Amino acid sequence: MQRRLGEAHLPRLKTLDEFNFSQSPSISAQRIHELAAGGYIGRAEPIIFIGDSGTGNTHLLTGLAVAACRQKHRVRFATAAALINELVEAKHQLQLGRALARWARYDLIAIDEVGYVPLAEVGAELLFQVIAERAERRPR
Repeated sequence: MQRRLGEAHLPRLKTLDEFNFSQSPSISAQRIHELAAGGYIGRAEPIIFIGDSGTGNTHLLTGLAVAACRQKHRVRFATAAALINELVEAKHQLQLGRALARWARYDLIAIDEVGYVPLAEVGAELLFQVIAERAERRPR
């Protein structure tokens, strides 16, 4: 469990039990706890949290990542900017294929802060490539 949490690169260790659903009445505690069971991972379903800064998106994303680690899934957390920077650097070093393969090995990729920073065209294309490759291997 500790190894998986370390590999996940979580910004802070936050669990769903620590989330105050009473301060966010628009968020369904029942739905979040259903997601924590992890069925969406096996079905390769994307989960998207949309909300303003400070509304708990990162906490919920981290909590789902911790729950997935507890279920023995390989998890990786990154901000969109950090993921794109890694991929752009790999592309410049002619190692993009290796980097994409490394990201493909995770059962769950938790990408935070999508939409906070404008993406250059190449960054948007690389992010799309990571997401599209995961969607293609999705069970039908």
